[in-house]
Amino acid sequence: SIRRQRQMCIRDRRLALAVKYLESHSFLTVSEYQQLTGLLRTTATNELKEWAALPDSGIDTAGRGAHRVYVKKG
Repeated sequence: SIRRQRQMCIRDRRLALAVKYLESHSFLTVSEYQQLTGLLRTTATNELKEWAALPDSGIDTAGRGAHRVYVKKG
């Protein structure tokens, strides 16, 4: 559907935003990602986790538990 396509496009833009942020910062927290995107905390957390699990997203994780941050892959 058109709505689903638009949502995927917006999601792709958010991924590009996160990757661009990581080009000039050593890591990205969920709170920072929330500020960048306007997403609620749970949605922001889930999206970052999803991307970290994808091999070609450009995003990886560092740390664990409450200290987890997202970093540039490679």
